[in-house]
Amino acid sequence: MKLIKKHQELIYSLCIIALAFALVSDLFLKGLPEKIFYIVSYVAIIFTLHHAWTHRAEKIDNKLLIWFMLSLVLFGLSRIVWGYYFKDTFYKDIHWNYVNGGKRLLLTAFMVFYFYKSRSALNKATLNLSLIIVLAGLFYTLWLAIDAHFLNGRRIKLTADAATTAAYIIILVCITSLYLAFQRFKSTTLSIVIFFVIFSINITLVILTGTRSAVIVTPLLYISFFFFYYKNIHKFIIYGCLALFLAAAVGTPYAIWDRMKDIKNDITQYQIKNNTSVGARFSIWKSGWDSVNFGIIGQSSDARTEKARDYIVKYERHNPEAWKNVAYHVHNDLLEVLSLQGIFGVFALLSFFISGVLFSLSRKMLRTNGVVFIIAPVFLFGLVDSVLIQSNSVLLICISLALMVTALKEKPDHRQSNTVS
Repeated sequence: MKLIKKHQELIYSLCIIALAFALVSDLFLKGLPEKIFYIVSYVAIIFTLHHAWTHRAEKIDNKLLIWFMLSLVLFGLSRIVWGYYFKDTFYKDIHWNYVNGGKRLLLTAFMVFYFYKSRSALNKATLNLSLIIVLAGLFYTLWLAIDAHFLNGRRIKLTADAATTAAYIIILVCITSLYLAFQRFKSTTLSIVIFFVIFSINITLVILTGTRSAVIVTPLLYISFFFFYYKNIHKFIIYGCLALFLAAAVGTPYAIWDRMKDIKNDITQYQIKNNTSVGARFSIWKSGWDSVNFGIIGQSSDARTEKARDYIVKYERHNPEAWKNVAYHVHNDLLEVLSLQGIFGVFALLSFFISGVLFSLSRKMLRTNGVVFIIAPVFLFGLVDSVLIQSNSVLLICISLALMVTALKEKPDHRQSNTVS
């Protein structure tokens, strides 16, 4: 314990750099990122227990942090408890993903506490190295993605199980990289340049995944991030940035226009031909709601799948695409949790979302962390897909949340300006 206290800044810096590497390398490596995550989480547990003991006589000074931390514990436990009660299942992969994801959420509670409470130890050198790592990783990922796309002409998946999942984790990695860049360079010209470099990489990778929801949401996330954080910028630069955002928001959908047109066609033909991408999703949503379980702990994935498939056969003209895919998830995080983990799961999920937003946007915490920019895409994509089922997606969410509570605090320097004017 004395060793940790003596070398607190060094240990904290190593943890930040290690997580930055784990974050971006998850796009092209398997296995190593999660090992790094676990190592850092063990350091966080030691720090948290030591802090709790040494400050046991003090009042809680940040209730929003504790609430967010407890929501992560609750969210993780809801999945672990569900996995314990329904461990005898045919769908072992679903069971493993939820339990494993639950463990990671549980560990993230300690990581969030550690990274937030020790952020006075963060320095420029650590952020510089972390930024070099994530930018190098993003450029490498871009090269791999372009090469893979031109080699087979298909939508890229990277290390994910599907192209849609790849799009979601790409956005998480890029948004977290934006936050690290802003913490280091604030509203400077270099910061804005890095912002648009990451934005360009993100847009390109999302286009290569062919994920329609990500193509629509990504520019909106970047616009929100820019105007939330970047202040005291010259009007000329703001107008230029707005022009770039507008061009991206309007132009990006045209890069996958064939898939965008399919949305209208699939909706139009739903009553006649429902085994399309959108048609199957409608059928899955309906069957998911029909199979909802309002018990405390919910039901097994076997029971949910049987109910959902019965509904699809009876009321959705035996939609073959929906019948096949509903076994894995119901393409909506709230429905997914309600149909599997019951009231306990839904309460934990909503606590996670609400506490995360308040932790970021309350007047006391405003702009001191970037948690809301992880919560927002997870929530939005969770309306049309199940983002929180894959344990690897949960891993990226957990790493991002930990890095998003860091903040570089500098003494005011009156000799030079930190803003673009």
